[in-house]
Amino acid sequence: MPPEYSNENQDVLNLLGDDAFTRLCMVFGGTRLYIADSERSRQRLAPIIGETLAEKMIAQYRGQSLNLPRLSTLEIEKRKQAIMADHQNGMSNRDLAMKYEMTERYIRSIVSSHNNKTDAGTAEDTEPQKQFILPRSRLRH
Repeated sequence: MPPEYSNENQDVLNLLGDDAFTRLCMVFGGTRLYIADSERSRQRLAPIIGETLAEKMIAQYRGQSLNLPRLSTLEIEKRKQAIMADHQNGMSNRDLAMKYEMTERYIRSIVSSHNNKTDAGTAEDTEPQKQFILPRSRLRH
């Protein structure tokens, strides 16, 4: 299961492929990258993603600024997806923690967060949660 990206980044990923997209994020991640139909853009992109992909990118995104994710964000999302894939294949939280050098508590957090996202579509079928309001006298001023 691929990481979740903005539509814009998903389109760039689909155009460039995983390796070139990762290299682009290593260099320009966390910044806005303006794509111009200029020699300067070609010189900037070609060493990173190759001439053919640079030309495709310029043709597709000419005149646009792309907000690329930081590589650390990209790596974290990829790792979470790998953890979820291993978890869905039956790997225990303990084994996941050892494999990814994390605590079991953090693994449970990732799994729980993922499950909450996937359950969001069925949340409308459930009863709304009750809110508890403390009496004013118990609140600190």
